[in-house]
Amino acid sequence: RRRLRGSSVSTSMAYEANDADEVEDLRALLRAARRREPRLNAVCSGAILSDYQRLRVEHVCAELRLTSLAPLWRMPQREVLERVVSSGIDARLVKVAAMGL
Repeated sequence: RRRLRGSSVSTSMAYEANDADEVEDLRALLRAARRREPRLNAVCSGAILSDYQRLRVEHVCAELRLTSLAPLWRMPQREVLERVVSSGIDARLVKVAAMGL
């Protein structure tokens, strides 16, 4: 476990490294996960329409030589919701964000 310290400091579409940014938390956590699980080779995110989120995850993955998977990318939001409902998943929204990871 690691306490998250960052926030969305670098908010331009092209990420510029900043120790106070939340992306650095993501990088540290993925490094720790890889140390613990050396065969780790991919990261799956729930990015649907957020270029901001997708680009940051892809940036960190590229640096760590991990494959970034975003299977919901550009899927119509209604279709995502219908799949969740029809699958019987008991889903609860705990946070909705327009900026940040």
